[in-house]
Amino acid sequence: MTLRATMITLLPLSAFLCMAGMGESSETPDLSQPAGNYRGGWVQLKGENDTVTPLWLSMRDQMVTSVWLAGDSFCGLSGAPQAYVNEIAAHEKNGRLQGSIHFRRQKGRFGVERVELKLDLVIGGDKVSGNWQATAEEQNSRGIASGRLQSAEQLQKAQSLASSASWP
Repeated sequence: MTLRATMITLLPLSAFLCMAGMGESSETPDLSQPAGNYRGGWVQLKGENDTVTPLWLSMRDQMVTSVWLAGDSFCGLSGAPQAYVNEIAAHEKNGRLQGSIHFRRQKGRFGVERVELKLDLVIGGDKVSGNWQATAEEQNSRGIASGRLQSAEQLQKAQSLASSASWP
């Protein structure tokens, strides 16, 4: 029997076996919603060469849960401004937000470069200020940070669409 004949024989068998396991499930899905104190807001990362990178921080119960970088510069570092978050290891303790956010971004045509963004921020009320440092292989950049973190209620009032809004 040739490889082609074997594949043709096994394909219908594998399809049958996959479909046999697709019956009714007795499990009910977990539809829980996140709980805890949520805050989020924009922090401006101002660099040495007058570069400004907007950073969105989302936090739940003193842990940074998500980040977005916006703009055409990655914290003043040369190279691609687009990156994806690989790991977040930053949290708030005693009014200080400290830790690192690890990113990966494209380097050249086929390479990948790791970037670490270290934060040392003071949180007072809804204001955030402090220092940051970005390191990517052979580059370093640093600067000051300032911005606001708002509660879920404040964000809903300031940034949500009106319930009466309609779309054409």
